[in-house]
Amino acid sequence: MARALPHDVPPAAAADAGTLAPLLTAIALVGCLGLQRLAVPIGEFRLPVATPILVGVVATGLATGAMTIVPRRLVWLIGFAAWALAATAIAGELMRRAGLRASLPSLGHLLLLCGLFVVRFAEPQRAAATRSTVQTALLLVAVAGIAQFAAQFAGWAVFSFDGILPPALSIEPLYNGVIPVGGTGLFKSNGFFLVEPSVFSQLMAIAIAVELLHARRPVHLLAFAAGLVLAVSGTGWLVLVAFLAVALLQPSRLRLRGILALALVVGATAVLAFVLLDEVGLALLARWDEVGEERSSGHLRFVAPFLALARIAELHPGFLATGLGPGAGEDIDLGFAYSVHAPGKILIEFGLPGLVLWLGLVLSSCRRPGEAALLVPALTMLFFGGGYQQFAPIIGLVLLLLAWPPRDDPAARARD
Repeated sequence: MARALPHDVPPAAAADAGTLAPLLTAIALVGCLGLQRLAVPIGEFRLPVATPILVGVVATGLATGAMTIVPRRLVWLIGFAAWALAATAIAGELMRRAGLRASLPSLGHLLLLCGLFVVRFAEPQRAAATRSTVQTALLLVAVAGIAQFAAQFAGWAVFSFDGILPPALSIEPLYNGVIPVGGTGLFKSNGFFLVEPSVFSQLMAIAIAVELLHARRPVHLLAFAAGLVLAVSGTGWLVLVAFLAVALLQPSRLRLRGILALALVVGATAVLAFVLLDEVGLALLARWDEVGEERSSGHLRFVAPFLALARIAELHPGFLATGLGPGAGEDIDLGFAYSVHAPGKILIEFGLPGLVLWLGLVLSSCRRPGEAALLVPALTMLFFGGGYQQFAPIIGLVLLLLAWPPRDDPAARARD
């Protein structure tokens, strides 16, 4: 039976661990949500400010006893890190033939974020307390996003922090945060604090899932649904569909009343978009069939990654064994525009063994018995919502909801 690794924690610190855990949660949320657009410049590399904040949270948690290392997860991390380092050395010849060079900063950042998965909160912090804090933070983001969209009608449009943040401290150039809604002159809501409307929509879908599984507060559901609609992004609806697909298979977790509440809230909000802002409604409908349009967001997210994998397999048949090395996933010239989702990028850079070890780390850390209705949409977001394998804000939300809270069942905690 696995036990948490012991730590030499002073008695006073251990006594304050339960008080410190909620504070660490709040700090992590500020970094992941409120400061999502900020970067720490390291040469040409822009590190999301959420990365050092999350690392600081974990370091403080371990030093004070508010967090503990889970041995099973640590084994997966060591396995993935060892393979990633070995694969980087082995793939040198493949990279040379592809005209690529290994990005050691990319590798270091990836391993740093992977290290965040091996810990969880110690007692007496409960998952319910963490969920409540997360939902409060997401409600603030929802309200900010709704206000941001509504303010356009008064002539006040702030969708970018250009001119507010120094360029070196902004991560905005790496994302598409200012997106018009058709020819309306309006812009999609990006949640004000977040980097893209797609990120806003995905987080609203996760917030809806958590709310339906636990509190079912009408005002919260209405705010989250309004944010989902005003983001005008298809990826959030994909996350929501993933939640519903699993929830409907678990009637004990989500009663018919919950499904009806969701349908009523989202339906009413969508109808409102058609009635008052018909261009928003039409733009939402257009997202459902854009995957067949080359260079569209849907095509780049859900079609191009698989075309890229097929083409890379033709050009470099050996890449499945060792990968092409860190940083290669987005730098190969394939003759067409493409993006790669998180599992695809890990596969391209570290091969099939690397993908298996990375998935083992994530799944062993996030799997919670009875929580499939939240796990599946959260992993849908992490795996397919964008290139989130190195995007600390999304990883941090997944950690807070699934990997860091201890299980309420003492026997389950012991097995973890």
